Amino acid sequence: MLTLSALELVEHHGEGDPVRVIQGLAQAIGFIAGGLIFVRGGDVRNMTTAASLWMAAAVGITAGAGQYILVLAGTALAVLLLVAATFVERMLPKNGGSPDSQKSVQMPNRRGSVVPSPPPGQLGEEEK
Repeated sequence: MLTLSALELVEHHGEGDPVRVIQGLAQAIGFIAGGLIFVRGGDVRNMTTAASLWMAAAVGITAGAGQYILVLAGTALAVLLLVAATFVERMLPKNGGSPDSQKSVQMPNRRGSVVPSPPPGQLGEEEK
C-alpha cells in the first residue's frame, strides 16, 4: 500500500519520491528481521524466518510497483530456496554448534604467555 500511495502521490501531485518510500520500507523490514535473529553460543536461530520476512516485503514492494512478472519469479525462487533449505537442514547434524561437537586443543600456560589456563575440568582433567 505504501508503494502504491507513493506512486499515486507523484503521479497526481508531482511531489514526493517513491524511491525514498521503498528505501524506508526495506530498511524498516530489515531492522525488524534483524531483531528476529538470535545467537546463543555458536547456535543461530530464526535466520530463515528473517530472510523470508524480508523477501515477503520485497515481493510486496515489487507488486506495488506493478512488476508482476518479477513478483512471480521472485516468489517462485523464494519457495524453491526454502524447500531446498529444508532438505539441506535435514542432512546436517543436529548438534551443529554445540560445545560437544567442537574439538579442544590444550596449550601449556607459560610465564608471559597470553593463552589463559582453561577452567578446571573443561578439557577432561582436573587442575591441582
